[in-house]
Amino acid sequence: MFNKYKFLENLQEQINNLDEDEDKEMFLHEELDREVIYFHHCWDICKALNGNYFEDDVFGLPTNISQHAYNCLYEYVYDNLKL
Repeated sequence: MFNKYKFLENLQEQINNLDEDEDKEMFLHEELDREVIYFHHCWDICKALNGNYFEDDVFGLPTNISQHAYNCLYEYVYDNLKL
C-alpha cells in the first residue's frame, strides 16, 4: 500500500542532501518514474492521492494508469515538498 506521507518524508530527506537545483529536479523526476513502474503500484498511488481527474495542465491527458499515477504524484510532490 502506498503511503503518501512516508513517500514525501523520504523524498524530502533525500532532496535536502542535494546541492544543485538541477540535481533536485532530475532526482524528483527519476523518483516519480521509479514509483510508477508497476501497474498495481499505480492503482495504489491513485487511490492514496484521490486521483480522480484525468486532464492535467502540465502533461495533458494520460493514456494509461502509469501516466495518471505520475501526474497525481507530480502534483502532490510539487504542492507539498519544500525545495
